[in-house]
Amino acid sequence: RKNRKQRELSHSMSLGVISYWPAQSGYYDTLPNGSMAVINPMNGVFADQSMENLGPGIEKFKQVVANAAVRNIQILGYVPTGYFNHSCNVNAQCQTLERIEKQVEKYLDLFPALAGIFFDEVAPKVWDCGAFVPEYTQLRQLVRKQSPTATIAWNAAVVDNCSVAGASAGEILVLYEHEEAKYGNSEFHDKLISTARSARLSGIETWHLVHTVSA
Repeated sequence: RKNRKQRELSHSMSLGVISYWPAQSGYYDTLPNGSMAVINPMNGVFADQSMENLGPGIEKFKQVVANAAVRNIQILGYVPTGYFNHSCNVNAQCQTLERIEKQVEKYLDLFPALAGIFFDEVAPKVWDCGAFVPEYTQLRQLVRKQSPTATIAWNAAVVDNCSVAGASAGEILVLYEHEEAKYGNSEFHDKLISTARSARLSGIETWHLVHTVSA
């Protein structure tokens, strides 16, 4: 039998890809069966900062999502959230709750086989640990209004239990988003392990986004 420490550390690993690829690129066909990936037509499903006009390649993205589902690949729809700032709609600065909700609704309407929503920009630019729980709660409600079962992934990209407190069991939390060279031997290594353990003990899956990977 495993001791308590071994049970805490036991967890499965799988591949997740932040696949900001054009639908026609063919890259989605290279994803392994059973993996997870993201579609992002144009910083979300809408063009520019619209709440009506769709981004490019939607029909082709529909085929991508449908084909992925057949291969047991979970596809999430990318939604920017504005770093806890909902006062306006400016790329990489702020997003209103109205626009976020419309993005969630449109994704789930257009792509019946979509596994869920990938919320980006879900850590505040001005640090406030107490803001995570209410922010994640209101964003979660926008998804649950549309689907009781859709997967929710949070790209907090912070190694801190404040983000763990915001997420719920069954959800996915991005703790690390950085280049390969710093993964595993950075000053955050021990904290990353500890925070990931805390998340798993709460039933939260963790996702480490490692980019600029050498061949």
